Amino acid sequence: LPLQQHRHDPYKNPTHLNDFIYFSGTSASAPQVAGCIGLMLTQNYDLEPKKIIEKIEACAIEFKPKKLAKNYGSGILDILTTVQHSNNP
Repeated sequence: LPLQQHRHDPYKNPTHLNDFIYFSGTSASAPQVAGCIGLMLTQNYDLEPKKIIEKIEACAIEFKPKKLAKNYGSGILDILTTVQHSNNP
């Protein structure tokens, strides 16, 4: 179908400026976590993997919908708080 017929369907025309595509899962979260870890290491290069995981989990914002509580980890990644706590023991 011509592009004009799909103008408001973000799955068929994702480049349209007013449309957003729903994107979730580990493919969406992994780059955010990797970026957070990179920022953490700029603050404290000596952080070990175990400490990185502990800090990310401790700083996460709790988010557990009742129906999906089993499918969520430690919550929503709070990059700012996590990076700010990178220097704390």
